[in-house]
Amino acid sequence: MTIELPTECLIKIFEQFTVKYNQEEFDYVSLRSCLLVNRQWCVVAVPMLWEEPLMNLQLHKSTHDRFHMPITTYIMSLNDETKIILSKCGIIITPTLKRKATFNYATFLRHLDNEILFKATKIWIEKCNIISKEEQCFLPIFQIYQLLDQLFKNFIENCNNLKILGLKKSNQVRSLSDAFLKIHLLPGAEISLKNLNEISFDGCMDSEIFLKASEISKNIQHLHIDCVCMDNEGLAKFIQVQQRPLLSLSIETTTIFKIPIIENSLKNKINSLTSLFIDQIFSLNIFSNCNNLEKLSITHSEPMHEDLMENFVESNFSKLRELQLQLDHPFLHQISTLIKNTNGNLTSIYLYWKIPKDTNNYSLLISTIIMNCPNLTEYLGSYSNVMCSYLPLLFEKCSKLEYFYLYDIYDNNNSTFYDISNIMKLISKVIPKNLKVLWLSETWTCNSEALNIFLEGCEIRLSEPLLFFIYDRTHQHDEILKKYIVKNVLTQKNN
Repeated sequence: MTIELPTECLIKIFEQFTVKYNQEEFDYVSLRSCLLVNRQWCVVAVPMLWEEPLMNLQLHKSTHDRFHMPITTYIMSLNDETKIILSKCGIIITPTLKRKATFNYATFLRHLDNEILFKATKIWIEKCNIISKEEQCFLPIFQIYQLLDQLFKNFIENCNNLKILGLKKSNQVRSLSDAFLKIHLLPGAEISLKNLNEISFDGCMDSEIFLKASEISKNIQHLHIDCVCMDNEGLAKFIQVQQRPLLSLSIETTTIFKIPIIENSLKNKINSLTSLFIDQIFSLNIFSNCNNLEKLSITHSEPMHEDLMENFVESNFSKLRELQLQLDHPFLHQISTLIKNTNGNLTSIYLYWKIPKDTNNYSLLISTIIMNCPNLTEYLGSYSNVMCSYLPLLFEKCSKLEYFYLYDIYDNNNSTFYDISNIMKLISKVIPKNLKVLWLSETWTCNSEALNIFLEGCEIRLSEPLLFFIYDRTHQHDEILKKYIVKNVLTQKNN
């Protein structure tokens, strides 16, 4: 006797295949196998598989070669009139494509990205629409454009619950790209784009595109803006009309000029932010009251004035867990102040610089991390020889560390090596028990005795094998490393 599980139970079970702990975790293959069991399983699994099929095929290594295949299914879902139009444009409508699809797959779509759709369509034209040169009447780019146009119309007409939308100008079809940005003008957009929760686009798009989008999409909580090269009233309007709290914002500016209209539109929308990513600082003062931030990433390659971050770093960021600062010429005392104001909640720190404005404050920065980051599990930082003397205390106070990585800012004029043998002996007694990666500076060296003492400490303290790397090694060093690989103190990757 066959016992059918309730649909609700199947949904809960299948959802486990779709949980993304990282970009590789979506189990596309297993979920696809489920739809072959019986009709009930198929009806439950298909909508999950087709929420963002192109994304999942692209991210899953085992399915890279099938990345373009959903395009075939989407063409099958088109009506006969549309297929005739495509045929007249030089797209071969094979007997397979003439068949009607089992489901209206476009209705399941929750994530639409024009760049990924363009890539998949291009590959499909190259692999599946094979026409001899003698019979080829149109350039492939024309066929790609025509197929994209019909797919977009089909998605917008049939999707009633899109959640994520990516609209970027394509470098590959620059002259045609604007046509793929005006999807808010397509029939059905009032319904399909009404419930968008996340959107990414170029800030340099025409103001009219933003104005039309602001009439439809008013529930955005995750906003990603690239290429803000000028002030844009349409973009400002789009930000202003959002009715739900803005939770994450990433913005990249490419102009040295001020953008007051956009800044003013952001001021009343950002206090609820939990994630903030800024590429090229334009105005940090407006973010000073973002006390709910959990993730903060700032990139800035230009020389910095001290007042650029002065007020911002004094803010209360007691919920901040992840801090990433890629600043070519920062003020280290400002970074120290920022870290101090996180009230001990930081778990991840990534710091990059070329030449700090105040190198004399490096000790202040390290001591601030030591005294204010008891929950730190990950540290990646630009190297300074001052760091080595702080390592024992850092490992003792930041006892939850799992990843510790120092990378060098190369200086062709400086090939000095620093002997840290005594430091290695000291840290052998305080190695964090959950440490998984220890990657030291290329200019640090230690003798074989210190290396052996350090690894003896690892053998006693560590809960799992360590990925450890030190550059300046002799044959004797390598023999010691091999011995501890055999003992399973170090991973095989150390070879």
